[in-house]
Amino acid sequence: MKKIYLFNFTVVSFVSFSLFSSQKNLSDQELLDLVIALSLSESEQKAAQPSKTPISEKQKEIALSSYNFGGAFVLPVIKSRSGNEMVLLGRESHKDEQGDLVYNAFGGTKDAGETHPVVTASREFQEETKETIFKSIKESRDYLDKNTQNIIGNAIRGKNSVIYITNFDYDTLKNIKSFYSSKLKGAKYNEMDKVAWVNKNELMNVIKNSAPGKTYEIQANIINPDGSENKGQTIKLKRFFVSLLRPFTQGAPTIAKGRDPRVLFYSV
Repeated sequence: MKKIYLFNFTVVSFVSFSLFSSQKNLSDQELLDLVIALSLSESEQKAAQPSKTPISEKQKEIALSSYNFGGAFVLPVIKSRSGNEMVLLGRESHKDEQGDLVYNAFGGTKDAGETHPVVTASREFQEETKETIFKSIKESRDYLDKNTQNIIGNAIRGKNSVIYITNFDYDTLKNIKSFYSSKLKGAKYNEMDKVAWVNKNELMNVIKNSAPGKTYEIQANIINPDGSENKGQTIKLKRFFVSLLRPFTQGAPTIAKGRDPRVLFYSV
C-alpha cells in the first residue's frame, strides 16, 4: 500500500491508493499528480490547463467569392531578357486629388452584377489596356485564374479592394506596344493615356518604405507610341495603389486567410 500525505493550507488529508497501485501500477509521481488533481476545485483545474485560443478567435477563412469588395485591379509582372522582373503600370488620364498625373495598376470599381473580384479585374484590365492584350473578358479571366501569384484584399477609405499580382509572358504582353494606336472609343477605353515598365523590386521597396498621405516617385521606362522606350523617367505613383499594397510589402499580419492559398486579406 502506498500512502501520500497532501497538505492544503490547514488541512491534512490521508489518501490511500492501494487499488491504483496494485491494479494500475502507477508510479509515485503519477499518484501524486492524481491526488493534486482531485484536490483542486473546478476553477483551479481550468486554470491549471494550458491556455488555448478559442475557435472564435482563430483567423477566419474567407472565400474570395464572398468578399465584400468595391473594386479590383491587375498588376502585370513580366521577366525581362536581363532576368529582372518588371511591372506594367498605366498613367491615369485625369489628375488625382493633388493635381498630379499618376500611375496605377489596371482596374477600377465593380459594375452592377459583378459578384466576384476576378470578373471586375478581368474586365477593367481588358478595357484599360484597350483590348491589346485580351479581346474578351473570358480570355482575360482565364489568364488571371491560371497565372496569378498573389491576390491581396485590403480596405482603402473604408472600401474593400482586391489586386491580382499576375505573371505574364512576353508573347502575351508584347501587343501593349499598340496601346497608343488603338481605334477603340469610349470613356472606358480612355482611362489610361500612357503605359510604363517599372522594376518590381524597386516598386515593392518604395511601397514598403512609404507612409500614408504622401505621393511617391519611381524610375520607369515609359513606352512611346512607336514602341520605343524613354528609360529612366521619373513617374508618380497613385496614393491609393501604394496604400493597397503597403501591408503586403511590409509583411504585415493578415486578419483572414483565403480558401485559395494565394489570397491574403488585410481587411474584411
